[in-house]
Amino acid sequence: MTLSNHVPVLALGRIQRAKGFKGDIRVTSRGELLSSFQLPANVKLYRAEGIRDGLLLNPVFSKEVTLVDIPEVNPDYAVVRFEHYSNVDLIETIKGLSLGIPLQEAREKFADEEEPWLFQYLDCKVINNSAEFGRVVRIEEHGNNTHAVVKMLNDKELLFPLFSPYVLKIDFKNHTIHTENLEWLDPELAD
Repeated sequence: MTLSNHVPVLALGRIQRAKGFKGDIRVTSRGELLSSFQLPANVKLYRAEGIRDGLLLNPVFSKEVTLVDIPEVNPDYAVVRFEHYSNVDLIETIKGLSLGIPLQEAREKFADEEEPWLFQYLDCKVINNSAEFGRVVRIEEHGNNTHAVVKMLNDKELLFPLFSPYVLKIDFKNHTIHTENLEWLDPELAD
């Protein structure tokens, strides 16, 4: 089964190596994201060219494994255990694969959270005065402010602030960010 790059996959971590001899597997990750997901028993592993903006680049589904435990979570890595991967030789066969969850599935899982995760902004339509002018392609943090890089309909990119007074409403269920009367947004840029 192959998933094309048209199906965005959120990166949860990348399998580095065995840790010890009892089946512990070190996974490079953003620890808080991996632990917050309360991963299902069946975890998807992908081959990918890398990670950009929290998403796997050109993910190709490799296999599904059964998660047994996450005994250790740190900011930069986690230690996991998979069923049937109890020795170093078996772990070597999945080394380099990435743990991922399709972006749509991740969005549904966190739809009701009060404080949004940055990945939830990805691929949202940005609408000014009821007209779409682009989609969020990545998120950047500048000091205490979060900005979206919006790919406009003309393929140009625009750094867009994700805070009041620029944003009226964010609707993660419909993947939209609503604004209005942005005088600084040149209408010709969005065309």
